[in-house]
Amino acid sequence: MNWLLLALGALGLILAINAYRPVRWPAALGLVSFFAGWLVGDLPVVNFLIQGFAAVGLVSQGALVGWQGWAGMAMLVIGWAGLIRAYAESVAAEDAMDEALASVGVPPRQESGWSWSTHLLPFFFWRRNVRRVGGIPIEKVGMWTLKADVYHPKESTKPGPVLVFVHGGGWVVSFRQFQGLPVLTRLAAAGWTCISVSYRLSPVATFPDHLIDVKRGIAWARNNAHKYGGDPSFLAIHGNSAGAHLSALAALTPNDPRYQPGFEDVDTSVDVCVPVYGPLDLDEHIGGHVDFRLMMEWVVIKANRLKNPEIFKEASPAALLHADAPPFFMVHGSSDSLVPIEGGRKFFAACKEILNAPVGFAEIPGGQHALDIFHSRRGVAVAEGIKRYLEHSFATFASRGDRP
Repeated sequence: MNWLLLALGALGLILAINAYRPVRWPAALGLVSFFAGWLVGDLPVVNFLIQGFAAVGLVSQGALVGWQGWAGMAMLVIGWAGLIRAYAESVAAEDAMDEALASVGVPPRQESGWSWSTHLLPFFFWRRNVRRVGGIPIEKVGMWTLKADVYHPKESTKPGPVLVFVHGGGWVVSFRQFQGLPVLTRLAAAGWTCISVSYRLSPVATFPDHLIDVKRGIAWARNNAHKYGGDPSFLAIHGNSAGAHLSALAALTPNDPRYQPGFEDVDTSVDVCVPVYGPLDLDEHIGGHVDFRLMMEWVVIKANRLKNPEIFKEASPAALLHADAPPFFMVHGSSDSLVPIEGGRKFFAACKEILNAPVGFAEIPGGQHALDIFHSRRGVAVAEGIKRYLEHSFATFASRGDRP
């Protein structure tokens, strides 16, 4: 038993250290490091309870015998101190969101939207007054059938604004049904019609296929949101990771016929864009991460960056910024090991310089990639902040009677 306690202590300590110092490459090790850091940093209370129960069980069986048991317990205690720090950082997410929201004129929050039960139910997102209609076919494109999941209030007295959500997954995988739920269910409960759209995936798809499909999703939302209680006269777009990249591109290329083959006359403009931890400046990310460059060149864009710079420019939101772009509000974790925060900061600085519209950027202390997935203390702060931003944007739109 003492050896088991030593192993538990070593594992707990390694996980705590990795949450603060995640490995970025080589890619395989970086991916493992990300998952471990994410599950620990976003769910410190769950990890503490699991480790604590395991330690109590081992100690009750006599594990505190010899140096192995005491060393294991010492490492556990040090690791628990790291979990306490991780929890403190997750609490600070509320203040980080408040500061960023205040910079774009969003009124102070009345309540946090968080409760102690979220520590024990981090995977529970549902709300009684929300209905989900899943797997609605949008359009068949080659071997792919593009689909949408709609989240809307079961009962509403008037049509509400529309949100299009674009899932992440590195342009190659889709877990659409499990992403964005804290935001989508909150907004749907508040009267919004939220539409999560799919797109073709690489390596079968080649950019700009992904962007074209996102615009197909926007077009579908414009034409069909009314069936689910939505009024697309105000339409926001929100995405995470690769979905953040695509949502930003869609916001910056409204009604561009190059990306709307066969539906050139449909309005694909959006009123606000909320990209979360996305690679918004490809030069920044490609220059600092060889694995990311190879993935873009071999899997997603399938072109050499030096020989085809124009394609990479078309694929980089930072290169497409223009004065008439809609308002942006970005969220990024300070400890993101997959898409480092430096690219987000650079994109934010460029937005402030170029855009006429207001721009916000929330840096979330200790936040890893995928910081918006769980109903954790940090995840709730991010979801509530995005909800407040979108509600404020819609209120501003409604008071002016025209697009922001």
